[in-house]
Amino acid sequence: MPDTGSLVQRTRSALRAQARLTCVDTARGLLVVCLIVVALAAASPAQPAPLALLAAFLSTFAEPAFFVLAGMFLYRAMRLSWIDFLRVKIAPLVWRYMLWGASGTLLALWLQAPLSAATLMRGFARVLLDPPAMLLVVCALAISLAAVRVLRGLPIIVALPVAAALEIFHVTYGGPIPTAFCRLFVYIYIGHMFAPEIRQFTRYVTQHRGNAVCGLAVWTAMNAIAISIAPPMAAGSVATLPFASLGFGLVGAAAIIAIACLIDGHAGTAILRRAGENALGLYLIGFILIEIWRALAPGLPAQALGAALLCCLGVVVFAIAMARRVVAK
Repeated sequence: MPDTGSLVQRTRSALRAQARLTCVDTARGLLVVCLIVVALAAASPAQPAPLALLAAFLSTFAEPAFFVLAGMFLYRAMRLSWIDFLRVKIAPLVWRYMLWGASGTLLALWLQAPLSAATLMRGFARVLLDPPAMLLVVCALAISLAAVRVLRGLPIIVALPVAAALEIFHVTYGGPIPTAFCRLFVYIYIGHMFAPEIRQFTRYVTQHRGNAVCGLAVWTAMNAIAISIAPPMAAGSVATLPFASLGFGLVGAAAIIAIACLIDGHAGTAILRRAGENALGLYLIGFILIEIWRALAPGLPAQALGAALLCCLGVVVFAIAMARRVVAK
């Protein structure tokens, strides 16, 4: 006779694990939207004040949280051989980086005449070496994944302080790509090394919703205050200062995970989960649309482009959901 109590316990454990996974997908969907909003504000030469404030608020945690969540799912990949790891994890990011760079170059040179092969190659090389922010995230993610694989044998007491120091001291040596890696590597490393603790945090939020809401209110207030204070003798805001940027990035990552846990399962979150499952694809759509806007309609208001982005992303997510339903049948 099977142990009924044990069977029920295993079923409940499986359901809890599934809930945590959908929660992470919801968080990834939220972050894709946040990253596109930040890129949209950066691409707009004269964005309205509300959009600029929103982008400043989101920029303190959007990229860090995206890298933390990317690091959570590396345990299985770490058991692969180096060749399989490069094929499964690194190669898809590399070809996306090359494809997106080529697409951005073509769009940027669309209105230039004559469009020669030499001009195209120079533009392509310039984009790859000095990529726009959305493309830079993909490049930094690929390098960070490889670095986590290299450093996984080091004791965490050695690797973590070094990774944190790269972010804290705002290393800017070597150009935009090494700078982005130094700024973001610590987050993917923390996501990988502390994945069990992050899962425990999702359970805590689910079981103590009141405490989570209070914590989110405090975080929102502190983040809003930090981005509104410009420190003397320094560019940016308090949230961008050394040490502060790391703290706001990690707390913001915890906040976005908590928000995803609180809203997961409610009406509308299915779209966010689909967006999270196809995060890089939707990120590509946002990148292409913004580049088209820059090349063909630079005078289009940022609000109109934002509405177009949301419509396109909604259509794509709906199409993906319908395609999967048809395949399942």
